[in-house]
Amino acid sequence: MENWLALMISVVSLVTSISVAYLTSRYVRLTADMVLETQKLREAQTEPSMVVYTQARGERYSSVYLMIENMGLGVARNVKCSINPHDYYTHTNYPLSSFRPFNEGISVAPPKYRSETLLLSTFNVEKLRELKMTHWVVGIKYTDRNGKIYEDNFPLDLDPIDGSMWVVDSTSMSQPTS
Repeated sequence: MENWLALMISVVSLVTSISVAYLTSRYVRLTADMVLETQKLREAQTEPSMVVYTQARGERYSSVYLMIENMGLGVARNVKCSINPHDYYTHTNYPLSSFRPFNEGISVAPPKYRSETLLLSTFNVEKLRELKMTHWVVGIKYTDRNGKIYEDNFPLDLDPIDGSMWVVDSTSMSQPTS
């Protein structure tokens, strides 16, 4: 009887030891997964996020700006922009490619950084038609602090601006577009 009791105690002890070892290994695995997830979240919270859009403003929204903005929480580095299908000449007859984000690039764009380039001011009908008829796409390429490369393309949507702009044509002075 004593041998049987000792055997049972040994078996229970063995099962308990195996269970504790298994549960400990599962706990170590879950802890490692949580550490990796926390690291990924921390990295995601420090990623840059560059966006490109147009914005109308000024008195009666008479100006359109090309906005390049870092909406992420991390620093964007070596930001380079391109314009497709071809270069655009702004209201001052300078090509868009001659502006800093397009020719030199932006070496460092911290969070909430914003670059504004005036595309049109005191509209004329021809320039507005040119802008709307061409499907402009601004390409942007940049890196984060770890050297990870980001690339994106932003079609410039001018439809929200149309209808809120006042233009000048040869037949009348101030008329809203529609």
